[in-house]
Amino acid sequence: MKHLWNIIDKSCKEDSKTAVFLGANIIYFTLLPLLAGIVICIITGSLPEINHLADIMLISIYVGIIFGLFGGIFHLMRIFR
Repeated sequence: MKHLWNIIDKSCKEDSKTAVFLGANIIYFTLLPLLAGIVICIITGSLPEINHLADIMLISIYVGIIFGLFGGIFHLMRIFR
């Protein structure tokens, strides 16, 4: 998260840094488990069917919200303390 914050800190305006950071953090923590789930399904031989994709997407969204949003908020609280 620190690396992501440093990139956003250099490239964004002061008033939008936190919003861009939280949005990018949620997207990162949503796409990572989604891709990992699809790769695991392909490796195990069960091609991602609609039911499997729905489960993988649901898990990815929860991970994105829990770790991306709340983790990003806790990270920002540490920075601005």
